[in-house]
Amino acid sequence: MFDVNGQLLFPNAGLNVDHPFWIPEFVGDTIVVNGKAWPFLDVEPKRYRFLFLNGSNARAYELFLIDKATGVKGPPLYVIGTDQGYLDKPAKIDPNVKPNHVLVMMPGERYEVIIDFAGFAAGTRLLLANSARTPYPAGAPAAGGTTGRILEFRVGACTSGTCGATDPSYDPAGLGTIRVVNPIQRLVDPLTGAPAPGTTVHKVRRLTLNEYIGPGGPLEVLVNNTRYVGAVRADFTPITTKWNVTQYSELPNEGETELWEIVNLTADAHPIHPHLVAFQLMNRQAFDVRGYNTVYDGSFPGMTYVPSLGPPLDYNCGGPPPVAASSTPPWAGAPSAETPT
Repeated sequence: MFDVNGQLLFPNAGLNVDHPFWIPEFVGDTIVVNGKAWPFLDVEPKRYRFLFLNGSNARAYELFLIDKATGVKGPPLYVIGTDQGYLDKPAKIDPNVKPNHVLVMMPGERYEVIIDFAGFAAGTRLLLANSARTPYPAGAPAAGGTTGRILEFRVGACTSGTCGATDPSYDPAGLGTIRVVNPIQRLVDPLTGAPAPGTTVHKVRRLTLNEYIGPGGPLEVLVNNTRYVGAVRADFTPITTKWNVTQYSELPNEGETELWEIVNLTADAHPIHPHLVAFQLMNRQAFDVRGYNTVYDGSFPGMTYVPSLGPPLDYNCGGPPPVAASSTPPWAGAPSAETPT
């Protein structure tokens, strides 16, 4: 968002008195690509490789291409890489083949994409458009004249001499193998969604995302209803270093494979990624959020949800809430493998 002088404009008043300067979800009205508002890029009728990075504060995107003159969607986007490296084969995203087939990008996510402009006449204008609602996925629709536009590709003449049939670059339309030498080790069977043959799940953890709402809006989002700092519980593992004692809620063993079930109890979609380890998605599924919260809240002492108290049941065995390891309030936070369903 910009003011009348072209300066970046960001609100300086928060939603809650608890966080007077915190803006939990700021979305502007101007899309900026590489520092420019709604830019254009001159391209030749050949293949290009792009790195897409969603650097927005809280806005998700649903990306697709569309001819500005004819309204015909395309060309397709071929995803060849994600946050975790190259795919085995390109993933074709074509809204003409599958309705509403778009590239969804949450804040912080990145994709490597190939777009083939071959066959488009000089003078063609292709818009990289956005159809995502904000907050995602059930908020206000993108405005066609502003937040529904990302950038424009302007197809020109071939000046490099390597266009169309003479383009020597990798052709993703053939869906040829990308990772020939180092293929992905599949942990999930793509046909069944179950662990792939030979994959042993050593532990199952369930992590809830709990959003604590104050008088003016959200105050914090907690993993298993636990603050990141100050959590002390009997089902945590204290590890002493030279400088302090740190409480650990999860201690995976090297070489083992764990199955994590992430339960989103908040109002919005949330991008999730771990650091320093690889993960593969098994599935997504809808569930009864209100019913889940009813059982979840009723499992706390007094049958009432207590913010930042931690999961209502013991992390390790699903029994009664553990006794605090010290006089410190039992801030919880272990991803609960036994959160009630």
